[in-house]
Amino acid sequence: MKQKTFIVFLSVLMASCYYAPKPLYLLEAEKDQGFWLWGKYYQVQRKDSLEVALAFDRSWQDYYVFNVFIVNGKRKPVVISPENFFYQTAMISDKKIVVERTPAVNPEQQLQKIYLQQAREIAHYKTEQGNRALVSFFESLSDLAAADEDERTKSLNALERDVEDIKSNLEHGKTLHSINQLRKQWADQALRKTTLPPGFQIQGNLFFPVNARSSKIIIHFSPGDVDFSFKFKQIIKNNVP
Repeated sequence: MKQKTFIVFLSVLMASCYYAPKPLYLLEAEKDQGFWLWGKYYQVQRKDSLEVALAFDRSWQDYYVFNVFIVNGKRKPVVISPENFFYQTAMISDKKIVVERTPAVNPEQQLQKIYLQQAREIAHYKTEQGNRALVSFFESLSDLAAADEDERTKSLNALERDVEDIKSNLEHGKTLHSINQLRKQWADQALRKTTLPPGFQIQGNLFFPVNARSSKIIIHFSPGDVDFSFKFKQIIKNNVP
């Protein structure tokens, strides 16, 4: 009877620990003007000698990820500032239409956070290693003082220290690898603030926070003094069994 009660309790506990997978947020272009490239549909707009091609790429963590090409056909340089790009949503609240404006994520701020995270991880690892070396030193002195101690116990203690060192090194390496992967995402793949000379083009990813409440969003670009807008319809796919 006790065994059955324990099994029921364990089943309830396991069910309470279930985490539903996050929904998938997809954005579909509303205008049929552009081209397909590697499974992504690029909307294209041309204004005042500037050309912008924009495609929704994927939802990643809590962000929409867009891929964008910008071509400068002007006779003067144009400053591209991703943090000045934004999207608008319109929702009904208390029988009123509420328009919200959400800016793109600033890659430079994200990189600053990542560099600080990296510095904290390295400092934590060095502190941990220093403390471990100090403990090991005092344990060695203790072993010397207890000359008649069983050699097997000494070996087990040394093995335990080695295992802890290996575990610490693996965790540190895993954390640094994760930080470096995130750094590459923002440093190498994200569209960053750039002065685009005449006749040049730039390509990169834009990141916007996900808005789970809206069915439509409008992306706004303002390179130079020209405003571009792209409409998308949001589709939310839940993976709940």
